[in-house]
Amino acid sequence: MRESPGSAGVFAFSGPPTDPGGGQFGGQIAPGVVPDLPDSVGMAEQLPLTPQRRLSEPPRGSEVLLDAHGVARWLGVTPAWVYAETRDGRLPHISVGRYYRYRPSSIEQWLKDQERT
Repeated sequence: MRESPGSAGVFAFSGPPTDPGGGQFGGQIAPGVVPDLPDSVGMAEQLPLTPQRRLSEPPRGSEVLLDAHGVARWLGVTPAWVYAETRDGRLPHISVGRYYRYRPSSIEQWLKDQERT
């Protein structure tokens, strides 16, 4: 662990993941109590506070899926209305985990079906 003069150091220990009694703990130590250790023993590089978003492009020829806010803007209604219709099974949607997504072509077909009634 390397420290700047006059600063307090921090230490942390962890048992091996296979050790059923293993745990983690840490604390602060006064400067100069622990000798300088090689850099390889120190903590790994700190992760950024704001993760970088990884955006991938959809395959060519496929539709970009809309979220409830996009459908609401398109239809001129509130997102709450879109969610309510989706939960009641009246609006075509795709469940992606806990999220709802909408194919524009399915919404267009749904609109055509609504015109007929």
